[in-house]
Amino acid sequence: MPHSQRRATLRNRWCCFALAGSFALTGCLDDQEIEPATSSSSDDLFVFTPQIWANSDIPVCWDSPGRDVDKALVRDALRRTWEAEANIHFTGFARCDGAFHRGLRVRVADEPPLTAGLGQINNNAPGGIVLNFDFDTAETRPLCPVEPGSLSRDINHCRDTFAIREFGRGLGFAHENDRLDTPCGVPNILEGNATVGAWDPLSIMNQCHPGGNGREARLSPTDIWGAQKHYGAHRPIASTVRGPGRFAIATRTIAPGSDLLTLDGASWSDTFANNEITSAPAVVDDGAAVHLIVRGTDGFLWSRRWDGGWTAFTRLGNEPVVGSPVAVKRGFRRVDVVVRGTDARLRHLSLSGTTWAASYTPIGVTNAIPFIGTPSMVARSNGRLDLVARRADNRLYAASFANGLWGAVQQLGTNNVASDAALVSSDGSNLALFVRGTDDALFTRTLVGSTWTPFLQLGPNAFRGVPSVVARTANSLDVFVRGTDGALYTKSWSPAGWTDYSQVIADAFRASPTAIATSSTRIDVLVRGTDDQPYIKTWLGVWGFTAAVPLAHQFK
Repeated sequence: MPHSQRRATLRNRWCCFALAGSFALTGCLDDQEIEPATSSSSDDLFVFTPQIWANSDIPVCWDSPGRDVDKALVRDALRRTWEAEANIHFTGFARCDGAFHRGLRVRVADEPPLTAGLGQINNNAPGGIVLNFDFDTAETRPLCPVEPGSLSRDINHCRDTFAIREFGRGLGFAHENDRLDTPCGVPNILEGNATVGAWDPLSIMNQCHPGGNGREARLSPTDIWGAQKHYGAHRPIASTVRGPGRFAIATRTIAPGSDLLTLDGASWSDTFANNEITSAPAVVDDGAAVHLIVRGTDGFLWSRRWDGGWTAFTRLGNEPVVGSPVAVKRGFRRVDVVVRGTDARLRHLSLSGTTWAASYTPIGVTNAIPFIGTPSMVARSNGRLDLVARRADNRLYAASFANGLWGAVQQLGTNNVASDAALVSSDGSNLALFVRGTDDALFTRTLVGSTWTPFLQLGPNAFRGVPSVVARTANSLDVFVRGTDGALYTKSWSPAGWTDYSQVIADAFRASPTAIATSSTRIDVLVRGTDDQPYIKTWLGVWGFTAAVPLAHQFK
């Protein structure tokens, strides 16, 4: 975009005014069942779809030297927003050189922040993104004014907000206020080609946000959905054990809806739930039925039960939520779901028999650092729930549920992390968590009794996304990761110690793997192929040399 045009667009941000909330609470009815509510604000992002990156591992380099502290803080801001919420990985962040041929190039200058175009248009364009760390000229100071009630400007906040927005443009998302249906002034540049859903006042891409520059530097609920719609979720396949050699998986398809695929022995069956959803699905077998849990376009969780046929969708809880849910079985016909609330706290909802609780139980205190990403949760043998989640400070936090109450949220050290955690209990008593560090290597720590061990790095090998872990026995752990080459790798633990990584699938795949163990001698790993189909690879004592088997369903 020409610099003069962009300056006009930036000035539009001062025509701000408040609008109603971003969720419309409406529903639709067909001849057979009630479906998840459909909202006109289901996808707030103004998108230029031809320039969405085909490979969401996007290299980044700096055209400008110095300012290493500010550059590191920008990297943290991207980790807690676009990377935390969708299958997006910005890599590299070294100085640009002659070897850099694919990705986003960033220049730092005290100029109005800009991105020359949308998405892949910026590929290897020198200074394609311009960021500002100072806002200290007559032209740029108005872009970072003194906040109401304050005596100074929050330069760090301004740097992060503009960086998140400009990298959003680098992903292919246009300014929300440049849509034809914007109520905020006159659109200057119609760069997007897809105006899906209503204009969203709270989008990070909206220069007419009602809070002005004082907004929180984070994505709105529908920013998250829009990012996942176009880049997918980190772990797009959910799984649940149904018995020895039996399991069910759920995937979000490219067509509206979510697939529930069940496997009994070696026979697959397929049930398609024809609904638009705005999250990665959760799936859990309560011993009597399989439950599919998704976030609808109205922002609420919805659930339907499958025991050979679908029940109607039921709306869960008493409030809208954010992101993707996690669900576990705590006992026969007992299911627990945790999801993020719109106030940035976690929310807990339980199922007993066939009845869901009417309202959520909040986890943690108000005014805390917001949670990001998707939490991980396990139910131990004594009926206790344990969860681990990441907050916007890029650190992990844990909480436990026992005797009907949640305990305090506990910070797990001061180490920054770069992914959601994978959590497992191999013996029904102790816990182990696995996470990707800021150096992209695998780290673990364990909970023995009431004490967490320190973080331990399991080798320097880098990987992408979120690890997946299974416990086949009380004395075994198998961890699976997507390598930087896109291939599937695993490493295992036994009382003898950790093995080195070994490659399971040489072909590249997209997003993070989902592993499930249905017996001491069987592991199934599901991945999203580069053709957007799910593939399965099975271990029956040995991996063998067969390729991963496709399941013939395109999904996000």
